[in-house]
Amino acid sequence: MLDLNRVGTIPGGLTKNQALVLEIIDKAGKPIGAYEILRELGPRGIKSPVQIYRAVNSLIQCGIVHKVESMNAFVRCTDAHPHHGQTTILAVCDRCGTVVEHHDETVDRRLVAWAEQEAFQVDTVAIELKVRCASCNASAS
Repeated sequence: MLDLNRVGTIPGGLTKNQALVLEIIDKAGKPIGAYEILRELGPRGIKSPVQIYRAVNSLIQCGIVHKVESMNAFVRCTDAHPHHGQTTILAVCDRCGTVVEHHDETVDRRLVAWAEQEAFQVDTVAIELKVRCASCNASAS
């Protein structure tokens, strides 16, 4: 069952497409791509990748979903925190797909200072660690 109170909310609630997309992302339990979401939702009336991307983008903007850039896939936010102005660091297990989210104010400050020093304007920051989670590490031993 979809729990919208878990982390983040969209003011005024979710549209039908947003709720359907979020439900599929939740159910996946690991990073899932837009076309996989589309395959799942085709029988429920969503027929276009544009519909998926619009829903996902609004969920990202509200801090409910994160994009795993290296996989071009999406996961549910797992950490209750304000998303604006914070760097999200995702550790992604390359065996099972488990994703753990982390935030670090020191990393944020250092990245901002470096960008200012180089006269960069930062639009987005994506930091991903390719890891082997504890479960996969234990099963490999």
